[in-house]
Amino acid sequence: MPTNKNAQLRYKVLDRCFGDWDRLYSLEDLLDCVNEKMTEMGCGKVTDRTIKADIKFMRDSDGFNAPIRAHKTCDSYRGIVWCYRYDTPDFSIFNNELSEKDVADLQSVIDMLGRYRGIPAYQWVDEVISNLKYRFGLNTKNECLISFDQNENIQGLQYLADIIDATMRHKVLNVTFKPFTENEPMKLVIHPYFIKQWNQRWFLFGFNPEAGMIWNLPLDRITGRVTVNNNVHFIPNVNVDFNKFFDDVIGVSFIESAEIGEIKLKFSEKRFPYVVTKPLHKSQKIIDADNHIISIKVKWNTELDQMILAFGPDVEVLEPQWYRDYFKDKISENYKIYFEVGR
Repeated sequence: MPTNKNAQLRYKVLDRCFGDWDRLYSLEDLLDCVNEKMTEMGCGKVTDRTIKADIKFMRDSDGFNAPIRAHKTCDSYRGIVWCYRYDTPDFSIFNNELSEKDVADLQSVIDMLGRYRGIPAYQWVDEVISNLKYRFGLNTKNECLISFDQNENIQGLQYLADIIDATMRHKVLNVTFKPFTENEPMKLVIHPYFIKQWNQRWFLFGFNPEAGMIWNLPLDRITGRVTVNNNVHFIPNVNVDFNKFFDDVIGVSFIESAEIGEIKLKFSEKRFPYVVTKPLHKSQKIIDADNHIISIKVKWNTELDQMILAFGPDVEVLEPQWYRDYFKDKISENYKIYFEVGR
């Protein structure tokens, strides 16, 4: 790193220390903070002489004209120690608008982003983290405290970064897509509008001009490369509010003929508290707490079936009758698999 960038890095660290009104920093403390950051960024360590020169330059009118005041303190171990801090709590030589709380919050975000480092589809995270750390003089922790539910081996994840970029920049995409129900892949021109994750899988929602409607493309069914088509003008989304698009469904799929209906479910006593504390849908209401009955108002789709079936014997579909009969057939088919004679 060039010398001027070394100095800039030292100023960032010193500026952060001088602006911290929760503690006072001695010359030794400042030296430790600066050298910790210098080591982290792959730079050589400096001496207290350099720190003194930096303070002098930051105070000087030809420098930053910073209001750095020396405070005489008494340390039980070191005796009389001179510490340094800005006169004004909100002063910064970089006019940084972030408060200490903002910095702490940003630090938490960076730490969480770091959870995705090393995954091919999230290579952009490395660059974002490095820029944020340098810009705000932050030091991320190596300690792992948070884990996200993710499947790093799912197919199609390698296309995610390019799809996100095209969606943000309103670029048309050429996509080779192969549904599980088809033998041959199809080549599509898609105007990307929205990306959603559900059940560890990623889905692209975009306008298909050939079909004249918005399509839902699971990324794990994309084959080949995803490329930008600069020869086609992007058709902006003016009809769908994706903030509300999924309000009436569980998951990401839509059945054209499905209408919003009330589903009443009865749970076992042991499972009921889990459903109460983690609602199945935002429309969930408790109908009868004593008998462990709740209701949700949604459109029918495959994800709704899968969610209910996942509860096994801990749930009973009460209403509507057609849906109860539907589950009777499902359970009967499942019963035959395990108990049919000859199996």
